[in-house]
Amino acid sequence: IIKVVIYNKCFTILNLYSPNNDDPEFFHRVFSELLDLSADSSLIIGGDFNLTLNTSLDRSSKCPNTKPSGSAKVLMNYMDDLGIGDVWRLNNPTKKEYTFFSPVSTEMEQSPHLTPWQNSLS
Repeated sequence: IIKVVIYNKCFTILNLYSPNNDDPEFFHRVFSELLDLSADSSLIIGGDFNLTLNTSLDRSSKCPNTKPSGSAKVLMNYMDDLGIGDVWRLNNPTKKEYTFFSPVSTEMEQSPHLTPWQNSLS
């Protein structure tokens, strides 16, 4: 986590690597810390979340799981609460493009790219 000031605007930047299993408590711990650290700044989060937010758009599987994981539900709640969004999905609302490929299952997934909503950047 770093805090920077750019053109008199304060940003909290986090690079996050999430567990590759469904661990909602991990996201509760991370965001409870972030709430204090980012109270006076815009929040930018990057990294590998090891989850998908929209299984029908973010997975290549022929039969995608239509229910989001517990971790995805927790992350989406914090995204709403903090006013952050998946910047890639905001700019590509229906596009299917993937950041992860599994050679074993030949499935692909798109991981979220979180940043402040566009209107909070102005």
